[in-house]
Amino acid sequence: MEMIKQWIKSIRYFLRRIVNGYCNPLYKIDTVKLFDKTYKIYKGTFGGIDKDDAWYATLVRDAKVIFDIGANVGWTALLAHVYGSPLKVVLIDPNPNALAYAAGNMIMNDFSENSIFIKSFVADKVGEKVKFFTVDVGAAGSMYSSHAKTASSLNSWYWVSTITVDELTTKLNIFPDLIKIDVEGAEHLVLLGASKLCSLNKVKVFVEMHSNRELSMAKNAELILSWCAEQGYKAWYLTTGDELITPSQIASRGRCHLLLLPSSYEYPVQFKSIKQGDALPSL
Repeated sequence: MEMIKQWIKSIRYFLRRIVNGYCNPLYKIDTVKLFDKTYKIYKGTFGGIDKDDAWYATLVRDAKVIFDIGANVGWTALLAHVYGSPLKVVLIDPNPNALAYAAGNMIMNDFSENSIFIKSFVADKVGEKVKFFTVDVGAAGSMYSSHAKTASSLNSWYWVSTITVDELTTKLNIFPDLIKIDVEGAEHLVLLGASKLCSLNKVKVFVEMHSNRELSMAKNAELILSWCAEQGYKAWYLTTGDELITPSQIASRGRCHLLLLPSSYEYPVQFKSIKQGDALPSL
């Protein structure tokens, strides 16, 4: 049954690619209303409130420099501008089609002046090549074939070059106070490549955790906790608001969200009243 479902999904993606080739979706403009203001976005950018949007919208209020790693089509970057007043947002994604959407979304809403767009795969080393599985602007693009099931079944992949957060800070001479990570299983690699920055600066890290056949959630959590111990950070499991002490706390999850904070930081008071999947907070 699972194989049949995957086959049907693959066919749908294939047909969509044919339609997109003729219809050029980059010229299809949609709108989204956030409270009393309407924003222009490319069609397909917004598919509904995500489970972590309320947390993220609250967190960006005080952020001045944001590294949006796994920016995809720019939805979280849009939230950062709507709810915060960032001086700079660096949007990084290995998918050029998705990043083009993100750039368009920022331009249409006059947020491009303080935006930087970088096509790269953020990891623990600079200048290596990673096999990246993705379809179109798919948000589930991953280095793990078992995570990007549709792309894998279509043999849709390409090589992408790697960069690290530490290298980006040196190149751009920009130092984030907030890093958002949504990289479909490569979370630990991103953190390893940000070790220098996080050891010297008080950086908050918002992480969407993933699991797949090649990387269990328990193993992923173990890697994250090991990094936290080395860097003097604590991991907070946002669904419960508890500090993550052992991998067993999230081992059964397929996807979940963590907030990594320097050990001296308190868990945000505002988060205590936010539940997973809550509506966006008021402006």
